[in-house]
Amino acid sequence: MNNRFRLPVAQAARLAVVATLLFISVPVAQPGQAQPLGSSNLLLNPGFEEGFSDGVAVGWWSWDTDTTRFEDDQQEPHSGNHAQKTSWSGAYLEPMYGGLYQQVNGLTIGDAVSFSIWHNWPGDRAGQWIKVWIGIDPYGGTDANDSRVVWTADGQYATNYYQQLSTTATVSNTTVTVFTRAQAGYASPAYVLWDDAVVTSGPWRYVYLPLVARNYVPPCTLQNGGFEGNYVQVSDGTRVASHWSPWWNDKWDPDNFRNAKPEYNETTTASDPAYRIRSGEKSQQYGVNWKHYQAGVYQQLTGCAVGDTLRFSAHGLGFAARVMGSSSSDPDGNLQMKVGIDPTGGTDCCDNVRWSEAAVSLDAYRRFEITATVQSSTVTVFLYSEPLHEPIIQWFHNTSYWDDASLERLP
Repeated sequence: MNNRFRLPVAQAARLAVVATLLFISVPVAQPGQAQPLGSSNLLLNPGFEEGFSDGVAVGWWSWDTDTTRFEDDQQEPHSGNHAQKTSWSGAYLEPMYGGLYQQVNGLTIGDAVSFSIWHNWPGDRAGQWIKVWIGIDPYGGTDANDSRVVWTADGQYATNYYQQLSTTATVSNTTVTVFTRAQAGYASPAYVLWDDAVVTSGPWRYVYLPLVARNYVPPCTLQNGGFEGNYVQVSDGTRVASHWSPWWNDKWDPDNFRNAKPEYNETTTASDPAYRIRSGEKSQQYGVNWKHYQAGVYQQLTGCAVGDTLRFSAHGLGFAARVMGSSSSDPDGNLQMKVGIDPTGGTDCCDNVRWSEAAVSLDAYRRFEITATVQSSTVTVFLYSEPLHEPIIQWFHNTSYWDDASLERLP
């Protein structure tokens, strides 16, 4: 089995023992928590309640590829009596996309600006999918294709209940522009609803952290076991938690739909039900529709002592369902998960890896653990998933979720 090492493992700088702690003020991006300027919401008609013109809510403007229709929806608003509907007839073979935008004036350059909005994809989802994004142009342009627009990454799949998207950027002009974008995947009718948008702006919040605490990492320490913080864009469709790297079996077999490359992304409550995050605000997910895969993430640890016994554990959850848009797994889903340690520190899964027992844990987190004796100053820990239900082509959802990994040195 081959693994693809897409992201070099960051080696943390070790600092000498410091007698006096040095505190440094650093700006920290906190989406949705910037202080507002004068009001709680800077948008015009944020709830789409103040009328429509040619199907577009007053205060908003449309952008599209001549395939998108805009309408007032009064059937399924998130709140109030109206929502903005964006729809496609399905008459085009290429992906159909379009959205809304609004400019916000009177901001202060260097401040934070935060944008959030709720989206919903009601109705019959058979044979269809829709991806949604929101974005901010910190320079105030109105071209959704401008490279300066800061979009939420990769596009999240819309759901048949309301969920919230949010993003934050640094103001680069006294005017900024916020965008929505939705993309229909197939040549069949589809639509998405938008409601209850919020834009706030104000100074970045600051925290004070000791220099030692921010930089020193003890030897043989697992980092970011909670899969929190920023996710690194390794390649298209591959976003992994910081300090982790993706691996997958790359021997793709098109005849049997085996060994596909999964898509990796962060799990948030805006993209998935809350139970798919065991603790904190995020978890690591990866999967692929209608295909088999052997894949996971790994992390190398340095400074380990030969002869020590280490215990590695992580909590895994599988989501396996035949029907697109299912809210829960089918009971006969067979998505196997396990964790491993390579005591020699290799990154080629899975020559020298000592594995835990594999198990299925659908729609609920289960703890997996394994112990191993260190054979090198570098040790590698692995997470592994493999859908084994057959025929795989009948299973749309094959997604793995991981959270709360830890590494312990045993007496």
